[in-house]
Amino acid sequence: MGVTIRPQVGALPVRFDEDGTLEVLLITSRRSGKWIIPKGNLMKRLAPHHAAAREAFEEAGAVGPIEGRPRGYYRHRKRKPRRQLRCRVAVYVMAVEQRLERFPEREERAVRWFTVDDARGVIRNRRLRELVARVSAELVSSGRALDELFA
Repeated sequence: MGVTIRPQVGALPVRFDEDGTLEVLLITSRRSGKWIIPKGNLMKRLAPHHAAAREAFEEAGAVGPIEGRPRGYYRHRKRKPRRQLRCRVAVYVMAVEQRLERFPEREERAVRWFTVDDARGVIRNRRLRELVARVSAELVSSGRALDELFA
């Protein structure tokens, strides 16, 4: 049985709350209920970062500008009947301007804002946890508003 590595894209939806604390938007996976970021497969006719933005909308109702280059990558395993896929997820930062109440997967997932420390406490994938911590530290230390990242 061979190993297939499938490229995927993910969005790291972020915002600053009223107190200036950076928060990340996480969702639960449909099968295991683990806290993850919105992610999915590449889409024909969409640039990878636009596919990540589409996943953020479909899975979390998140809308906002998204960076054109990934901030990092992590791996995860996807279980399929009679095989396992290894996926490499390119992660793009999204500055959430709006969270819609109605979105395609609203009945299938929990969606919640977390502080970075709390997110690190609930994310079980070590590589994703480290990526969230690193990218969040970069965003905070840059001293720039999120909308400046996309200008």
